[in-house]
This record gives sequence, C-alpha cells and structure tokens, in this order.
Amino acid sequence: INAEYGRDTIEKGVLPASSNWKPQVQTFTRTIGGLETIVTQNFPPENEAEVIVVICHGYGANNLDLSSIGSSVIGAMNKKTQFLFPNGPIPLGGASVAWWNINIEELITRFYSGQIHQITTEKPVGIDNAATSLISLIKTVKSKSPKAALVLAGFSQGSMLSTHVSLLLEEEYIPQALVVWSGALINSEEWRDHCAKRPYVKNIRVLQSHGTSDPVLPFQVGSRLTQFLKENGMEVSFMSFSGGHTIPNNVLTSFVSLLKSL
Repeated sequence: INAEYGRDTIEKGVLPASSNWKPQVQTFTRTIGGLETIVTQNFPPENEAEVIVVICHGYGANNLDLSSIGSSVIGAMNKKTQFLFPNGPIPLGGASVAWWNINIEELITRFYSGQIHQITTEKPVGIDNAATSLISLIKTVKSKSPKAALVLAGFSQGSMLSTHVSLLLEEEYIPQALVVWSGALINSEEWRDHCAKRPYVKNIRVLQSHGTSDPVLPFQVGSRLTQFLKENGMEVSFMSFSGGHTIPNNVLTSFVSLLKSL
C-alpha cells in the first residue's frame, strides 16, 4: 500500500462504530498559520473544541492523503473534536507537496549502506521553517479552544515534523499525545537538548507504529526513535506489524482509543 510519496496510506477497513451521540459533522478548508488546512469537526463553529488533532502527511502526498481518518474516526468520538490536516508548504509537482525537500532514492541508499547512525543525528534543511508554520497553526487553534487536549500526529516525514514540534512547544501548548506512524529518529542531538530544557515533555503520551518490512524507513530507525523517547522520559506504546510503509487498521483502532481517553 503506499510508499512515502504515494496514496492509500491507510488500510481499508471498518473503524469502531459511533456512539449514540449524534454530532454535527462538517468538513471545510481554511488557511491556518499560513498552511492550507482541511478541517473536520463534530461541533458548530461557535463552540470550543475539547480535543484538537493535527495530522501531518508524508513526503510527496498532500493533506487529502490522510484526511479520510477524520471522516472515519469522528463518529467514534464522544467529545467535541476537531481534526486538522495541513498541507506541506513545498511543492513537488502536480498535487504532491512536502514539509522539506528529501532525495528519497539517496536516503534509502544511505539507510541500506549502513549510514543509519549518521542519518539519525542529521538535522534536515527546512525542518525549522516547517515547524514555524505548524506551531503558528497550533497556537491559532489553541487560542480559540485553550482548554482543549492537543494531539500531534503524522505519517513518515509528517511524523518527524510532529515529533520535532512536540519538543519545541512551550508548556502551555504541549500536546497531551504524540502519534508517530512510520517515523524515524532524526536530529537526535538537538532533540536531546530540547528534552533537557523542557522537562515537561515527559508528560507526552506517545503512540508509535512501524512495519517490520518497511522499504522506505527501515524498522530499525523507528526502533531508535522509541529508544530515544523512552530514554528522555516519555511513555511510549509501540506497535510493530508485519507490513510496509502504511497504517494498519489495528493501529487506527488504538489511535481512536487514545483519543477517547483524553
């Protein structure tokens, strides 16, 4: 199913049935923090959200790629919930965008030629610009719903950005949960410094998943991220699965359970 820059990231299947609560579901597009964003929520716009979920797509996809998660999951939510799917700012041609530029072929070659340690310490050029935009989006939506629980999630490159931003945010904006689908450890030295300067990041609950036969981001780089987060005090629920660069249904089910627990 999906390579990093394909479509159909999510396995097809049935998500948990909705509760007896009948929310008012609406989907629309807004520019928030300079990012074109698909919004799906189950409450009127004049109300405040109780849960805000920001989900970042992978390299070469766009915000449509994961937006079906919002429409599929929203019916299972028993709180006023807002899903936001921002679009990456870097055009790659056609509808494909990215959060920062990557040479995918070169990256995969480096992974499989034994350069994993070097890659995990490198800081991607452009990640801070992407982080600035995402932080602006977060602060904008939190200003309208200051008491809402925040969840940052992402797939592949989007999960790297979500992790990076989670370690940068001030305490008043810190997410209650970080969801990492097919992610990787990068920028490890700077991330370690962020954790030391922001001890409150230990309160972030992490749900992470990775396929054991992922051809784009090897399982090992996901495992290194798990180890890093645990070493820096975070509670990590790690789900491995037999498969590639995708999000299986059992992982989505755990994601819904996490959201409903907030």
